[in-house]
Amino acid sequence: MNNLLKVEHLEKRGEKFFQEVRKEMKDDDHHFNPEYVVLKKGKIVGALGVKSVLFWWMKPEETNARDSLTVLNIMDNVMDLHGINEYIVPCEEKSPYYGLMPRLFELYNKSINLFVRRT
Repeated sequence: MNNLLKVEHLEKRGEKFFQEVRKEMKDDDHHFNPEYVVLKKGKIVGALGVKSVLFWWMKPEETNARDSLTVLNIMDNVMDLHGINEYIVPCEEKSPYYGLMPRLFELYNKSINLFVRRT
């Protein structure tokens, strides 16, 4: 049970925690406004930003493929809560998760590496 992920809306945690998440993201070269934080063993390991595009960040050195699939299912649920049944997920080629994208998402635009998820 130690490897379970917890996803919380950042609104619950306050501004100080929000800034801590933003710092963790910036240190890992990710720059978007998160709405949800992904925690593993109480540590910040990722974040979700829900817009017309879903931004996704996770620490590759502290997460694995199973964690990614768990967050993918959570993303689908979050989008469903927002009434969104199709969303775009950008992914840079340098991302350790890039190879997973074509198996889980349809390529939206090859020239800019956007993937679309239909639920």
